[in-house]
Amino acid sequence: SETVNVASKPKNVTGLKAKAYSSKGIELTWSAADGAQNYVVYMYNAKTKEYERVGTTDKLSYKVTGLSASTKYYFQVRAYHKLNGTITSDWTKVSATTPLGDVENFRLKECTETTYALSWSKTKDAEGYEIYKYDNKTDEWDFFRSTKARSYKFKGVGKNYSVLYKIRSFTTASGKKTYGVFSEPIAAGTIPAAPTNIVAARNT
Repeated sequence: SETVNVASKPKNVTGLKAKAYSSKGIELTWSAADGAQNYVVYMYNAKTKEYERVGTTDKLSYKVTGLSASTKYYFQVRAYHKLNGTITSDWTKVSATTPLGDVENFRLKECTETTYALSWSKTKDAEGYEIYKYDNKTDEWDFFRSTKARSYKFKGVGKNYSVLYKIRSFTTASGKKTYGVFSEPIAAGTIPAAPTNIVAARNT
């Protein structure tokens, strides 16, 4: 007589966690499920009001990319294997919220011998922005100023002055601040003073 392998149902996924690693991506992690060959990941689509498949993996983690900033996402994961057909575990669900978006177009807007200005684009859902300044002596980033504007002008600065800045967005809910990711640092400052007392050399 022929022997038929009958596979048992995989155990449900346990230890499922979801963590945003950027404003556009969430990583799911979980523990190994007994009897699993692979894992399938679904994400809830608010437009269709259904969970839709986003990927399959034989690993214990999966990164979902291309998401929107400051948005809550819902996921479900289950284990499965194929032996005389596909057999799956029950769903395990989790949710996570992406942080505020990165501050884009952070740049030196203008500069003179005594003034300079920084500017940046509006970040979705941001209440304001925090500017940090790099201290060469302590090798640390120091908080400089919080603002709701999308630019900041420095006045009365010495000539030929330059320093590094970075910026992040923030919002407040129930008295607690949440932050976006810091921008890449940029150098900003005044231009060198124009040379004086220069005598043109004669051609001989």
